[in-house]
Amino acid sequence: MHLRSSSSSSFAAVVFVLVGLVALAQGADYSGIARLHPDFTLSWTITTQGTATGGPVIALTLQVNCQCWVGLGWHAQNASAGGMSQADFVLTTFNNRNITVSDRYSTSSNGGYGPPVLDTDIGGANNILAYSAFQTSYPLPFSTVTIVREAKTGDTVADHPILPGPTNVIWAHGNLGSSDPNQLQYHGFGNRGTAVIDFYAN
Repeated sequence: MHLRSSSSSSFAAVVFVLVGLVALAQGADYSGIARLHPDFTLSWTITTQGTATGGPVIALTLQVNCQCWVGLGWHAQNASAGGMSQADFVLTTFNNRNITVSDRYSTSSNGGYGPPVLDTDIGGANNILAYSAFQTSYPLPFSTVTIVREAKTGDTVADHPILPGPTNVIWAHGNLGSSDPNQLQYHGFGNRGTAVIDFYAN
């Protein structure tokens, strides 16, 4: 179960990863679901024992009611609630069967405006262990993404650990009024929001 974010996913690869994600969920120590918006649902599982990495592993599942790019970010623990600046991100774009899932960070140099940059572009690492992503059009349009990463990646440049306690979360998705909602462009008004979540509270 190891699919890097820079590669395109085939149907077989997605099935392979989904099998691994089911196994991860069955051994989860913590799990939850949050309706962040009528159109955006976040669910998660955290496994703390017997993981391949030796530390807690979290699987984040994002589902949005449109065919569009999908993003989730979170701030460092105890950070003041705010916008995109200095937030750790996972972001998914779609191009037919070519799906890109990326590990990103929103730098403070641009005041938190503009797209988050790749972790690898600022000296960090791609810490996504595996993912699955797909879209449906019938009976309703949906984009669904599951991303697996360590809760504590050790990347002090571009990642924030996911720890017990309240975490400020931000989310966004593509603007259906844009030229291509599946490609990373400005999300527009109303297609983003914030929440406070304790991922370790069952």
